Amino acid sequence: MMLHEHPAVSFEILRAVAPAWRISQGHALAASAGIPYLMRRTYWNALEPAPKGEYDFLNYFECADRDVRIFHDVCAALRDTSQNPEWAFVREGPIWHGRRVPAWEDLFA
Repeated sequence: MMLHEHPAVSFEILRAVAPAWRISQGHALAASAGIPYLMRRTYWNALEPAPKGEYDFLNYFECADRDVRIFHDVCAALRDTSQNPEWAFVREGPIWHGRRVPAWEDLFA
């Protein structure tokens, strides 16, 4: 499957506040919801655990434009602690949504 020329992207900055925290259902939930391709990259803080006031990692996601609504629905389900109790141990930072472009100047075109 070909992605849109400039796929939709999302950056999510997170901090886990319990050492045993893990989310194991994210990709499975995305696939079962109908997203055929979801790219994820995780960038970890150089220090683990992250110092107080900093975040543990930043997640970068990419999906096709037609899947953005489903992606947001999946994220909402992951944040629902009745479905995903581990989320109670997550502290979210800023979330940014946008589009990947081939060159810096294309961000402002």
